[in-house]
Amino acid sequence: MKKNLLTTAIISSLTLYSFTALADGPEFYGHADLAITNSDTGYATQNQKEGTVLENNFSWLGVKGSEAVSPYFDIIYQMEFGVENFDNSNKTFNARNTFLGIRSAAGTALVGRNDTVFKAAEGSFDLFGNTNADIDLLVAGQTRSADGISYYSPKIADLVTLNATYLMSDNYDQVDKNGNDVYSKDQMYALSATLGDKAFKAQNYYVAAAYSDGIDNVEAYRGVAQAKFGDVILGALYQHSEHVDDKFANLSGDTYFVNAAYLIGDLKLKMMYG
Repeated sequence: MKKNLLTTAIISSLTLYSFTALADGPEFYGHADLAITNSDTGYATQNQKEGTVLENNFSWLGVKGSEAVSPYFDIIYQMEFGVENFDNSNKTFNARNTFLGIRSAAGTALVGRNDTVFKAAEGSFDLFGNTNADIDLLVAGQTRSADGISYYSPKIADLVTLNATYLMSDNYDQVDKNGNDVYSKDQMYALSATLGDKAFKAQNYYVAAAYSDGIDNVEAYRGVAQAKFGDVILGALYQHSEHVDDKFANLSGDTYFVNAAYLIGDLKLKMMYG
């Protein structure tokens, strides 16, 4: 018995050592964010109820990591799940960014569910992200899409990145009980280019342009700009959107946002108008 236990311990140690030597992770992480909200109409609250409510502002759990499989590229992965059951919800989890990918000097490619590059072009502009003042509620194309392939280039001249999302459109086709097409898409993709640094570490500015076609039944283009002046951050976003579903063929419009933030140590004062 002692010999078997010793052998098992040695094998377990070697396995753990090998995994640790090859992999960066897995790293488990989480985020819990609750709010008490009062609303006249309930339109922007997550449960669509007026009055005073307890809201779960997009809490989540996840695991991520990477593994070097050669000197030239790493395998990376992430599985993230939204946690719903803080409040009076019948759901426990929902789907968030979950993917498998390859990272190399030529860029990063991901397969699975992820924010489209059109959505990601917002950078850190959305000062009230993950709350009921998130720009997701007021602007089209803020999509976290499954069945997709995303590519992110390395920073060109340590300044510019070029990015793309392509969705497997056949996975979105819908047919009736007789096998006839009810809904189908010829193409579903998004493109973006970013300039600067959204975290304001390498540069004190961030600029992005993005285009999306067919994803979430929308064709849209947007421009985003932010700049940091000492402790003040100023930003603006413009977007034009058109619905491509035949039922909403005449639905189109423009969206504008401006915002500002002021840093006082670890405190951030912020405001936004759209």
